[in-house]
Amino acid sequence: MCSTGKELALLQQDAYNWRLKEAQAAKEKGNAAQQAEETGLVDEKKLREAVFSYQRGCMYLAEYLPETTDGGEENLQDILVSRQRRARRCPLDEKRLAEVVDLYAALQKNLALVNYRLRRYAKGVECATAALALPGRAHDKKALLRRALCNYSLTDFVAAEADLDTLERLYNEESAPLDPGVPELRCKILTARREALQKERSMCKKMFA
Repeated sequence: MCSTGKELALLQQDAYNWRLKEAQAAKEKGNAAQQAEETGLVDEKKLREAVFSYQRGCMYLAEYLPETTDGGEENLQDILVSRQRRARRCPLDEKRLAEVVDLYAALQKNLALVNYRLRRYAKGVECATAALALPGRAHDKKALLRRALCNYSLTDFVAAEADLDTLERLYNEESAPLDPGVPELRCKILTARREALQKERSMCKKMFA
């Protein structure tokens, strides 16, 4: 017998509550692993455990995120998968959608930080960008700073400075004290640029001596 609309709604609600609970538990487990690592020397095993937990949390929430495509799936399989996801998804009101977005953003920002500490800088940029791409999250300060840190480590100073410019503008608009990490990273970029210029000049002198 087919489930009635009411029964389906209850099943969808139960699934939503379970996924949200599991995602929150995964976040807390990841935080615990990262905090345990912070008490001593860098423990890559603990950091990898944190990455696994945060990624697990993201997987629980993924199907509730707003669609990122305009409906132009590439092939029939993509269309069928997309329709199947929409069919089983619990319709979210504004409050529930905000819960999902907030938790997913937190997980992605934590992933950006852990990947930075693991020296997986490109992955850190990817995770921070995923957080910033969420509805209403384009000005997330933690995500912007963590992406800037990762881009700095990749020696993409232009991209790092672009995020720092955005951060300075946001803090200025809010008349709020600037995060100390912003001028600190500015200083690191300036030092790195000077060192690169000095190295280039030194090489030129050797070439034409």
